[in-house]
Amino acid sequence: MTQIIASPADLFELARSRKSAVVITLPHAYEAVQSLRKMGSQYQFLKSAPSIAGKISLLSLEGGMETDEDMELFSTLSPACGIKDGRIVNTTGHTLPFDDEELDATAPDLPINEELDGYSLQRAGNEWYYYETVGTTEQDAVLAYLHGLAMLAAVIKKEVSE
Repeated sequence: MTQIIASPADLFELARSRKSAVVITLPHAYEAVQSLRKMGSQYQFLKSAPSIAGKISLLSLEGGMETDEDMELFSTLSPACGIKDGRIVNTTGHTLPFDDEELDATAPDLPINEELDGYSLQRAGNEWYYYETVGTTEQDAVLAYLHGLAMLAAVIKKEVSE
């Protein structure tokens, strides 16, 4: 089972062990990956994907080799398609089976996380992504985590800017 890492501390602990591994990093851990070189660790980004809270990645540490299961899990945590900075994000050629009504919708004040016809929609401001719902514990937990991070950032921004 691929380890999903959310905190830099957990990433650094794994890197210090010098064991080969393939892991999925969530936004805070993703931002800390660059520091691994300073620790003398070897790493390689195998894949990365956007989210409303920052990038996630499939990462090889110390020469870890990814499996088909690693790739499949990462694909369930990656958006099928979406919009970022007014540009379409769709590296898979995925077509939604319904019209994307978010194109005409006003940006919400707070991030949203909705279920739509077999998809999870996450939106923060003018950035949104659709995930094909597979109903796994990993997908549910990661999408809840990403929405929670985006919600926390929006609430802090709103309270600090007032």
